[in-house]
Amino acid sequence: QIPKTGRITIKIYNLLGQEIKTLINDIQQAGYHKVSWDGKNQSGKDVPSGIYLCGIKYNDHFQCRRLIKLK
Repeated sequence: QIPKTGRITIKIYNLLGQEIKTLINDIQQAGYHKVSWDGKNQSGKDVPSGIYLCGIKYNDHFQCRRLIKLK
């Protein structure tokens, strides 16, 4: 949930901190939003199974979530 309109950036990283894919980098309206990752990198290629990190930045706030990709 986004409390008020603001810039949202959601990126997927590997455990080395390398950016795999940017899912969102845009101004989003307040409210509930749903985002999914297709398991592909920025070039459209499947990434291997493993643990990835999802970085969520909203204005000056940052959260990181752990993701597990299984084939």
